[in-house]
Amino acid sequence: MNKKSFKHLSLISVASITLTACGGGSDSNGSQTSALPDTNTPTVPSNPTQPPHTAQKNILTFPVSQFEIISISLGPAAIIHSVAENTKTQINDVLSESIQSRYTQNNQYNFSWNFQKENILTKDKLYTSKDGVFTQYILQNTDSKIILAYDNSTPSLTNTITFKNIDLSNEKLSSARVTTDLFNRMIDNSDTNLNTIKNAISELPTTFEPGAICHQYLTQQFNQPNIIFGNFSSTQTIEQWVTDETAKGNTVKQDTWANFKVAYVTNDSHLNHHRDLGYRTDAAITMDGQLYTGLYDAGKLQEAIENYDSSNQFSNGICNLYNKSAANTLRTAIEKLPTP
Repeated sequence: MNKKSFKHLSLISVASITLTACGGGSDSNGSQTSALPDTNTPTVPSNPTQPPHTAQKNILTFPVSQFEIISISLGPAAIIHSVAENTKTQINDVLSESIQSRYTQNNQYNFSWNFQKENILTKDKLYTSKDGVFTQYILQNTDSKIILAYDNSTPSLTNTITFKNIDLSNEKLSSARVTTDLFNRMIDNSDTNLNTIKNAISELPTTFEPGAICHQYLTQQFNQPNIIFGNFSSTQTIEQWVTDETAKGNTVKQDTWANFKVAYVTNDSHLNHHRDLGYRTDAAITMDGQLYTGLYDAGKLQEAIENYDSSNQFSNGICNLYNKSAANTLRTAIEKLPTP
């Protein structure tokens, strides 16, 4: 099994993001950062490492926010970086989310972020994101567990996420609990602009106020097999895709899901770890006469520890989401970061 980078903004949202930029008359294109593939061959742990139990209430109190450093390519030799905040709110029992840029290294550009359309296919139904965001219903938010459903019918595709709450009261923003997830997606240590923003965040003197809490993901698990795929089609046919995968030594299963022809790799030796999605194998779907490639999951329990190189830091605590108090403090500090 191998680790690959397939970056999503959070475990709760399966949608990835695209960039639109304006200002300065530039035709700049945006691209997300991604971690280099790990050349090691990890094994899925049978017993996940448990971070410290430091929270008073083990629930997600909305709104919650996630922060991420994203690389933006302005051309062959120019890369700058932005810090985006994805805010999730609860309206009745429905999860809503929005994303905004909180800091950019070049004030000439006014970046806005859009969610990229994605799909989830199960044996019975196709779920399609609207404006890049899936409708998700909160079925449970108790006892360090949140269960999200992708529709309000029964049975529905659900995603169960377990987490721990970490008390950040009076802790520095430069704490490893905060910076580990932010910096975990960085790939090029020789990038001067990247090191500049990393150093600036590492030197933040501000501390969180009492009541600041972050949430650390532990596991996630879909309740049924599924294939996640985007909106980019291939020129291949599904028969050609199967032939190519078989030639690689993979075992491929062909089936019909929700009236769509699908094929996916079934041998665990070819599982690849995709950040925030866990271990999945390659898949293909025929839809509207076009072939789309995606990632197949049999409904495995996915361990968040696999997203990080250090099991010690995972045990010490890693912040993935922030409550309102913690997000306000972190947002204010990020917006004041100096520009090169």
